[in-house]
Amino acid sequence: MEVLGLGNSCVDHLLTVPRFPGRGGKLPVRHSALQPGGQVATAMVACARLGLRVGMCLRTGADVYGEIQRRALAAAGVGLDYARIVPDAPSAVAYILVEEASGDRSVIWSTDPRLAVRTEELPALGEGALRDLRAVYVDAKDPEAARALAAAARARGLPVVSDIDFPEANCAALIAEVTDFIGNEEFVSAYTGCGPALEDGLRRLAAQGPGMVCATLGPRGALAFDGEAFHPVAAFPIRAVDTTGAGDAFRAGYVYALLAGWELPARLDFASATAALTCTGAGAQSALPTRSQVIALLATHRRSGPWDALPAETPVRAG
Repeated sequence: MEVLGLGNSCVDHLLTVPRFPGRGGKLPVRHSALQPGGQVATAMVACARLGLRVGMCLRTGADVYGEIQRRALAAAGVGLDYARIVPDAPSAVAYILVEEASGDRSVIWSTDPRLAVRTEELPALGEGALRDLRAVYVDAKDPEAARALAAAARARGLPVVSDIDFPEANCAALIAEVTDFIGNEEFVSAYTGCGPALEDGLRRLAAQGPGMVCATLGPRGALAFDGEAFHPVAAFPIRAVDTTGAGDAFRAGYVYALLAGWELPARLDFASATAALTCTGAGAQSALPTRSQVIALLATHRRSGPWDALPAETPVRAG
């Protein structure tokens, strides 16, 4: 196992609507579907599609939704050595409204607190299936466990990539243990109080511990800061069917490029292309691309980089 994820996994109820309803409004559902999702689960599936060996600390209920999650992860190649079933808790679910014309989405979710991974349940890094671990990936669903796992990884010199999307009181302690922070523009603005001055917000985040901080900007791409310089990356022009999972795919592309040893601009290009392709299908995981598909999109838009020298389907293994 090269990458271990800790955080959200759920089942998504996708509801495609003509437009987002206003207060008290009523709208017909154009299309509905039930699919596996969750931000860390989706990122781990995306990493596996790109060729990395991944696993996940996972808690589900003993219901059909938990079975859907576990089967989907296993089928995608995500290791479940550290998955557990909590018999009396309902599995996590999310209800996602997708606007038909734009592909934009809004999410309503429910996760029982009994599904939280506790600190004492964390696996020992460097042992067993984790003897070849190269990175840790966390969100803030289980903040104490995420902080402990991130701290253990950082102590071993491993990169810690994060997906933190709510500016809560416990964020600072977790962010301090992250090496590569990627958050959306709304989080950076709300958490740092920078308002529209995004560069100031990224500087403030970097001062809290991460060596690289990045804000994703949706169709405007992303902006990263490495402690010395800012690095913008443009989004790829695609027709978005559903933007669910785009941020998770961006982070997965970044993890792949990071472990390949590529410089930051190349990591951002590869991440942006991975995110773009994910938006071409419905749901968080249905359109997650392979590495060859990402490279083909980069070539189509004449973005050259270290990926040009890679064999067609051989996963990268950094020396």
